[in-house]
Amino acid sequence: MRLPRLLRCAIVLGAGAGGLALVGAPGLFCAPALAAESADAVTAPLQALSAGLAKAEKLSDYKARVAIVGPLIDRAFDLPAVLKASVGLRYNSIPADQKQELLTAFHDFTVARYLSNFAAGSDTGLEVHDATPYAAIPGAQLVHTQITSGGSGTDVNYVVHQGPTGWQATDVLLDGTISQVAVQRSDFTAQFAQGGAPALIAGLKKKVAALSGS
Repeated sequence: MRLPRLLRCAIVLGAGAGGLALVGAPGLFCAPALAAESADAVTAPLQALSAGLAKAEKLSDYKARVAIVGPLIDRAFDLPAVLKASVGLRYNSIPADQKQELLTAFHDFTVARYLSNFAAGSDTGLEVHDATPYAAIPGAQLVHTQITSGGSGTDVNYVVHQGPTGWQATDVLLDGTISQVAVQRSDFTAQFAQGGAPALIAGLKKKVAALSGS
């Protein structure tokens, strides 16, 4: 039976030879284990997404693929935060009902984009490596990944923070440096200027249809 983390530390620290408490060097016993668990927590959502994408690549039915990847996208990304940053200052002026519809459309677009990039039957993979502190945003981490296909790879770094359900991505740095949020903001701003949130929602739905082949 696996004991709770704090209890495991208490047992390790509790007694040495002859039942004497080893209080002199607690870090020697617990700090490495706690650090490892913390690092695992940072990368776990993207590890799960990687596994889900690999599983979805083996399926041809789009709805079945969405059923696998959709929940993993919600876990790996703080989509409300990403959407707000992508829309910019005008986001606060959007009515609540339109915000929810926009979030749904943005979720569907994000899922469709991943399923398009990791197409059915392809050998494209998402390799998740380590996480390091992201100096540009206090408290954030940078999860280093690589998209692999046909023997070559592209560096993709995920900016993650403590979101509603744990560590979640708020931006993706393509080639390690190009902000996906910044690219989206340029596109979203142009669509928003044409007709507010309804125009942006319609644009996202059109992109989903194109990416999904529906």
